[in-house]
Amino acid sequence: MRRQILGLSAALVVVAACACDPATGPFAEDGVVGSWVWIESSGGIAGVTLTPASTGETMAIDFTAGGEARLSRNGTIERTVDFDTSPGAEKGSLVVSYGEPLWGFDTQTATFPDSATLVLTDPCCDGFTYRYVRAL
Repeated sequence: MRRQILGLSAALVVVAACACDPATGPFAEDGVVGSWVWIESSGGIAGVTLTPASTGETMAIDFTAGGEARLSRNGTIERTVDFDTSPGAEKGSLVVSYGEPLWGFDTQTATFPDSATLVLTDPCCDGFTYRYVRAL
């Protein structure tokens, strides 16, 4: 009987360890993976709102399943950095951590107002909030 209990206990430990694997965790980067087109940025110390129409520039960000974030401006890749995600403070949000600063910050908070919209928020009071829509 003792042998059966030890065997069952060992099996439960293995199953529990596998369940904690970050690749299968609920905060996998699936929410941000994809191509996103910039539609607006707001904030900064002056509290401005910038759009493609006001700046004359287009911007996009691609988050790959392999953990790369590619920032493009006017159709040209401007920057490629590694990224990973973890659960954010707000329900459904993610903290996106970059291997090198992107827009001057190592992290941003990602929220999803709906399945086609990504909002990236800088971690500082005079930072920006970037709004993207999923590329078709």
